[in-house]
Amino acid sequence: MNSDVVLSCGRLRVVFLQRGDQVGHRIEVSVGGNWTGVLESVEGNTTDRWPSSPALQTLHIESRPAGQVALLVGMAGSSHWSVSIAAEVAEGRVIFDVACRTAVVPDQHGSAYRWLIASHDAVRQALQIAPKGARLAGLDDSELIFTVESKQQRTVRWSYWFQP
Repeated sequence: MNSDVVLSCGRLRVVFLQRGDQVGHRIEVSVGGNWTGVLESVEGNTTDRWPSSPALQTLHIESRPAGQVALLVGMAGSSHWSVSIAAEVAEGRVIFDVACRTAVVPDQHGSAYRWLIASHDAVRQALQIAPKGARLAGLDDSELIFTVESKQQRTVRWSYWFQP
């Protein structure tokens, strides 16, 4: 990925960023015609026992009748991740559907974000966030973390969506 790739959905968009061998992303909202970064994914590094967010290396964007869909896959150690990010234009939201298949089952899987705007910012307060199959483990001034208990399953799936 030589330049940023964007998945658009009305006043919301996901900007994909190359970070070393991983693909990260930033959630942006349009305010008065200008794009404001709200959240940014937190990728792991080689010293982490388990990555903060899915380790993703490959990105493909395709168009579908309901809107664009980003398909991502990746691998770290014996774990394989797949993520689909669907822009539901009619609803004005972006849905993340994440799955991880692993030989070594950690206590929990998850997706982590850092806030890019202050907690009192009106854009942040107006952003709707809804997990499905996951829970908000961290929601404070600096981070937002979705987690799902592994329950000794080798394949774990969770989803969440953002909507301004």
